[in-house]
Amino acid sequence: MKRISLFFLLGLFLTSLSYRQGEGPALITYKKEIQKERSLASEESSQCMRDLFTTQTLKGEVKELETLMDTNRLSGRWKHLDLSELPTSAAVFLTKFGDKLGDKTTSESIDASNCRDVPCLFNTLYGTPDGIAGYVHYLWFLRTGIYLAADNVVPDQQIQTPGIYNGKSHPLVSYLLDDDELYGFWRLSKLLKAPYSTLTYLKEIQRVPRGEAMEGKNSGACGLANSDGWITVSDSCLVVYPRSDGGYLFPAVIHELSHQLDFEEGRRLNDDFFRSHMRDYTEMTGFEMMEYLDSNGLNIRKWLLKPDSRLVSDYAKTSPHESFAELLAYYVVDGDDVKAKVDQAALNFAAGYFQGKNFEVQNQADGWATQAGILKTNDVLKAMVSCSSPECLDQSLSLLTQEELGRIRSLEPDGCRVLTNPLIAQTLPGKIREALNETTAKLKFSGSENPEMKQKLLDNFDLVLNPEDAYTSYFICHSQNAECYPREVASRKGPKLEEFGEAKGALLALYLETYRFERVQDEVISFYKSLLSSREGVMKIKTDELWESCKQIPPSDSAPPRGNDYVVRDGYMVSSFYHCLNQGFNSGLNATLDAVKLREFTPKNREERSFVLHLLKPKFTETLDHKLQNGRKYELRYREAFTTQYGTWLYNQMRSNRYWVPRGRRTQSELELACKQAAIKHIGGNIFFHLKKELYEDLLKKTCQGIN
Repeated sequence: MKRISLFFLLGLFLTSLSYRQGEGPALITYKKEIQKERSLASEESSQCMRDLFTTQTLKGEVKELETLMDTNRLSGRWKHLDLSELPTSAAVFLTKFGDKLGDKTTSESIDASNCRDVPCLFNTLYGTPDGIAGYVHYLWFLRTGIYLAADNVVPDQQIQTPGIYNGKSHPLVSYLLDDDELYGFWRLSKLLKAPYSTLTYLKEIQRVPRGEAMEGKNSGACGLANSDGWITVSDSCLVVYPRSDGGYLFPAVIHELSHQLDFEEGRRLNDDFFRSHMRDYTEMTGFEMMEYLDSNGLNIRKWLLKPDSRLVSDYAKTSPHESFAELLAYYVVDGDDVKAKVDQAALNFAAGYFQGKNFEVQNQADGWATQAGILKTNDVLKAMVSCSSPECLDQSLSLLTQEELGRIRSLEPDGCRVLTNPLIAQTLPGKIREALNETTAKLKFSGSENPEMKQKLLDNFDLVLNPEDAYTSYFICHSQNAECYPREVASRKGPKLEEFGEAKGALLALYLETYRFERVQDEVISFYKSLLSSREGVMKIKTDELWESCKQIPPSDSAPPRGNDYVVRDGYMVSSFYHCLNQGFNSGLNATLDAVKLREFTPKNREERSFVLHLLKPKFTETLDHKLQNGRKYELRYREAFTTQYGTWLYNQMRSNRYWVPRGRRTQSELELACKQAAIKHIGGNIFFHLKKELYEDLLKKTCQGIN
């Protein structure tokens, strides 16, 4: 039994984005222990992920994820099933997607009478009572929240009748995945991390009937992503090479998912555009929009590409959004090839979507070696206190090295693919062993060779290196001075080490060396930044709610602006709107954090909550900033439209209706000022983000200059 570590949780988070709510912080469920098989170091050390693609493996993954995601039970029924008796994730799936399953040409689309769980429903459709299909479909949902379809209705199909595609009738089985395709989606579900596993708008991935081309598309089209929340793919998008981790399925599906990401990022950053259409990306990739009138007087908009642009594929040259999808897809699938084809700026841009991870084979191997020295800390300490001779320790470290190689082959999605590189296969064992040796050196302390002390450590080694106190101390001290963290760790860890007598000080120093402030900080920030990317959809909803509620308040600039939670960095905002945003800012932040849904979490103590809000605040502010920029653009567009359509009308109105002329003799400047004050009242639209008289300065000058 191993105590769960941050690194296990971080990896699990990036796969499933979910934690079981229980005692302690969300970052690490300290009291939960998990059983890990240790047989990979022996006869299974040469197995690859494909070798573990079995019903038994998939059942174990489903059980683990269901347990971690089992929070508040749902009430109600789905067919004969009581939702309150099902794991939360199963009940959520049935509520959202249960009625989509099956053959929609019949009144009873699926016979669920013998089923007590979600995989059984899929397996019933596949005709495999205990097959892999049901578990792959369900695991895809558990890890992404997306429905991997098993029905005969393709979104937006030309003829709405179920089972009819390209004008032909197709049985349900032609819409289902074969074993190689199922393996491809299973591996992909492990390979993809946030933000792909946290897409907000995407709901469904559906294959078109086997053997059919995409309706209404050219013969070469294999996939389509629609911003309404679905992806369709055909046979050519689903190629997986038997007995390997290759095949077009991987870049093709990631490509379509990247289109969804492009759309969602664009909506978050600028409601009018895809992320790939924003200036920083188009300038980086060399795209330029050309607008002109054709011979028929029609307005034509066309993307042009600079001749010297370096893009990942020919297809990427067709438009910014195809460039975006191709870049991210091949960055994951073939990082070395992408590095050779694109500039460093594009590599940095892609890395930003993968928590900085580099998918070049050497970088992946080096990362696994470094990670081994951390993941195996407890195992190394146990080997040190268990062994009575250098030979024993050497043998134990060799065994741990082989065990880690087995884990990489079997559990890392790119493990076997990377290890097919002869140089990597030759050098990685030595690098892992070097990392373990470094860990051994760090764990040595005065008195560690004493037999009595070694036995006490052996009996309590989990207590010595339990990370709970390190992370709790970090949350308390993250915003304080440098002395806070070691002092806080000592106050929490010290009493637990009293039983070690004179070795207490050495063990405390060992603990502080193992969980240095900088290391914990890097892990925690990386973890939560990844996690917060899953909340951007929720955050946009909350900022929209705050923004729209403030727009309902009649604009007034008479009262001074109040509050500084949200600060306008440049320009102007009407004070009533500014005050409203500041008044609702913190409640919006907290509402975002409290919008707990499947695959999300909630902090369990004040310190952790404060830390997460501290990280969330810049994102929340950034979202409001983009809404401000969009608001300013809208006001400028309104001004242009008004000037074009009503400029002449306003000019004539001010000269034909002289109600505004002040009594008595006036100078020319006073007369023009009175004209402008009256004219501006004819201009509709609430102005929140510009001074109205400055926004319409040119129009007012044209309207009133020289009036008499």
